Amino acid sequence: MPSIICIKGPQNAGLDNWLSGLHKELCARGMKVGLILPGAGTGRGMVLNTGGLILQRLFDDEPGLMELSERYMAGLDLVISCAHPGDKKVKIAFIPDAACEALADDPGVKAVVSPAPLEHPAAWFAPEDVSGLAAFITDSLTPKREPARVRVLIDGKRLPIKDFIQDILANTNRGMLNSLRGGDKKGKLEIYID
Repeated sequence: MPSIICIKGPQNAGLDNWLSGLHKELCARGMKVGLILPGAGTGRGMVLNTGGLILQRLFDDEPGLMELSERYMAGLDLVISCAHPGDKKVKIAFIPDAACEALADDPGVKAVVSPAPLEHPAAWFAPEDVSGLAAFITDSLTPKREPARVRVLIDGKRLPIKDFIQDILANTNRGMLNSLRGGDKKGKLEIYID
């Protein structure tokens, strides 16, 4: 399951440009990042950028942020949503001018992006400092990924496995072996199939 960050701020070209720069910087740091943006117009549409694939979706009932993340973005490291600013997830307030300073009043705000520092306990970043904000996100707002726990080799050749498949394989095998005498011990598990 990816980490989730909600962006609070006025929906305009300034936010779109800033978010595009942040997305590129996070991807350059090796993260797989998905975006959930409000769709154009007044409909219930959303644009889902799932790490390169962009889907324009119209929903009869607007799905929640967790549902969208689980359904479309399970293999990503991070999901950033501008379409769900009221969600109770970690937030970044994008404040382009003084008229928007009330956006920072939310107790879930962990970082503020504004032209000048505000009197706020959250970390502050200038809009052009996407590199600094990306470092803050990777160091402070996203959990550290464990190294690969599952390796699958066929005739000595390693197969690439995404993190969520590793979790499925590890949890399924450990769950089945827990019923065997001694199978509930922690440690490295090796299974050989010929």
